[in-house]
Amino acid sequence: MTTDFTQTLHAIEARAERAIVQELKIMTREVLALRPSLTMQDRAYADGLLLKLDHLIGNQQVQPERDHPALVQNLLMTVAQPLDDVEEVASALL
Repeated sequence: MTTDFTQTLHAIEARAERAIVQELKIMTREVLALRPSLTMQDRAYADGLLLKLDHLIGNQQVQPERDHPALVQNLLMTVAQPLDDVEEVASALL
């Protein structure tokens, strides 16, 4: 038997697949607000949904450049060179 809470969790999960980061964060808060009222089975489902929401948020966020040292080094070397040939600079960035 599905409860209203279970249906709510399923609806949140269905919306999450096409949501942007801000919406995913709101959904996370909704699940966290529901969590104390849930049965153990629904709480386990909510915990899995929280993990999924976190994963979806992570997939949409851009990693800072500091996580890509080779890219930063290449960019710095390119910027430091004289800008005599625009095509050469553009190809170095690609």
